[in-house]
Amino acid sequence: MVDAIQLALKADGFKELQSKRLSLAKEVKELKEKEDLFKDELINTLKANPELKGIVGNLCKITLKDPTERPIVKDWDAFYQYIYNNKAWDLLQRRVGERAVIDRWLEGEVIPGIESIEVQNLSITKP
Repeated sequence: MVDAIQLALKADGFKELQSKRLSLAKEVKELKEKEDLFKDELINTLKANPELKGIVGNLCKITLKDPTERPIVKDWDAFYQYIYNNKAWDLLQRRVGERAVIDRWLEGEVIPGIESIEVQNLSITKP
């Protein structure tokens, strides 16, 4: 037999953990934004003042690293054409745009190679 009191306590514990996680995620996001502002300011200061070889605090020493190259797509059509023509599929990451697939399914479109799996979740509301 199912113990209703234990289940109620489990549900409340779940909600408390979820709320705490979401609160921490918000705090982490805010900290990351502040961190990025500090990083940008330090980079801009060091770039604008080449006579500074670094910045030394009590906790760390900061210096500029040599710049690195990072790819960014400027022309998606040309990029996709290159991939197709050269069979360069390794240039793409293997993941599906879930929302785009679901939208097509809702329109009745069948997409070869894609199937559906059932994912169970919970609805959490106030009593």
